[in-house]
Amino acid sequence: MKPVKERLIDGIEIVTESGCWIWMRSTIEKGYGRISVKQKSNLAHRASYREFVGEIPDGMCVLHRCDNPPCINPDHLFLGTHMDNTKDKIKKGRQKCGFHNSANTKEKDVLFIRRSNENAAVLAERFNLTSDSIGNIRNYKTWKNIK
Repeated sequence: MKPVKERLIDGIEIVTESGCWIWMRSTIEKGYGRISVKQKSNLAHRASYREFVGEIPDGMCVLHRCDNPPCINPDHLFLGTHMDNTKDKIKKGRQKCGFHNSANTKEKDVLFIRRSNENAAVLAERFNLTSDSIGNIRNYKTWKNIK
């Protein structure tokens, strides 16, 4: 079998405009690449970081500057804690926030809901939430960080 670095290079397509190295082989549900290393499934961006940059300390995440899950370009990858990863996702508008993790509410929606005089049921329908979720947003039980 070819070395990991060679398999990583063989499995990409380079996007000239962005510089992303798009993993063209196996992926997981959220679009991240997957590669087998020592007979274990690994995320391709983590394998790329290890091969081209260096070891990943225990408990550290490999984040994408480009915010492109299938990208494995080591120049687009950086280390961060789980908290750094969460903050990065929030900053880039990908963190699902709200009353529970599956909510798709965005900060601008929260601000609209809090400013609106519309009935909670109407807002719930508009934003695909429950009336209770609208109440929790309005009463700062959820999205406490948005003022």
